[in-house]
Amino acid sequence: MFESSATKRRKAKEKAAVIAAALEAQNKAAPIIYTSVPGQKLTPALQEMQTSLAKVAQSNDAFDLQLAQRWMTADKKLGNFHYTKKVKKAKKRGVKKKKQVNYEENSRLKQAHERAKQAKAKMRREALRQRLETRSKLVSVSHDSVCRWTFYDRGNRIEYRCTNARQDHPLTAEQSNYCKYHMTFCLNDHSAMHGKILRPLEVQNKLALCQICYKQEARGQPRPIPDLEIPGVATVDRTMNARLALITNSAVPKPVAEMLAQGVGLDGEEMGKKKEEKSIVIQDRDDGRPICRWTRKHPKTKERWRCHCKVIKILKTKSLGTECGWHQAQCIGFHMSKSPPLVIPNELGLCPAHYAAKKGSAPKNYGDEWYVIEEI
Repeated sequence: MFESSATKRRKAKEKAAVIAAALEAQNKAAPIIYTSVPGQKLTPALQEMQTSLAKVAQSNDAFDLQLAQRWMTADKKLGNFHYTKKVKKAKKRGVKKKKQVNYEENSRLKQAHERAKQAKAKMRREALRQRLETRSKLVSVSHDSVCRWTFYDRGNRIEYRCTNARQDHPLTAEQSNYCKYHMTFCLNDHSAMHGKILRPLEVQNKLALCQICYKQEARGQPRPIPDLEIPGVATVDRTMNARLALITNSAVPKPVAEMLAQGVGLDGEEMGKKKEEKSIVIQDRDDGRPICRWTRKHPKTKERWRCHCKVIKILKTKSLGTECGWHQAQCIGFHMSKSPPLVIPNELGLCPAHYAAKKGSAPKNYGDEWYVIEEI
């Protein structure tokens, strides 16, 4: 038969009472002895160890219990390692000698450091002056003496140009319009190696050499540089360019009598010498507006073309745009929906309907943007 839970609990209580009575009788028979460690009972093994240690201490006056315990611990961990007690060194009493200072040597080193610092600052000022002087000479609206490389970031509406001086290319005159960073062909002749005179550059570098010639010249490989981080590349300020154009165009040509008196002919050339610069007269239609930002490389001649027409005012925003009427992407007139693209370029930047309403006739269709430039 199965026992009930109450019977099981009663039997467990009786068993626990018997065990408690036995332990109490045992404690009364043999009182508990504790060691110096709190809560540690003196077991028979500890009693035997204390007896043996006392016998050893009686027979050996130099016995050290702490050293023996450390030796036993080290012997258990590291095998047959014999621990030796460290002997503290006695500190020597005395006065620490003061370090002798050579004031003359310190003064000489300090003066040399100051002279080097001043020379470095002077060199930096001289380099800055040379950079500013070189940059002031590069200020030119037509950019006849600087690299022709340009780039327009349409996303951020920022125009970049290179301000480095042009370098002569010994193999082709077309590459002489750029600096060495923006040349696309190596300066050396590769007809003996590849059968072609011109070899395209793998990486643009300051020497304008291919990787084979660069390794022979500089003993290494050219480091790739992003286009906008090339030395000499700067942003173009259109407002400043318009002001510079206004200043440049203000040079009025001298009268005929004064030119003849100075030995200059009517065609603008000196006797035996060609005139380097030509004077430009300000036209009546020049109202200070910036020029169009349109620029593109010609598909046949591979030369960079720029538009020099004035920008027009956008009718919707009542502000100046960034292109002239010929190079507007969409009609600048008022439309109920989205402005349509400018299919037929014209000087007003209007669609055929708005152009006919203003001029009375449809705009002329040239068919090609290069003909538009020639017509302008």
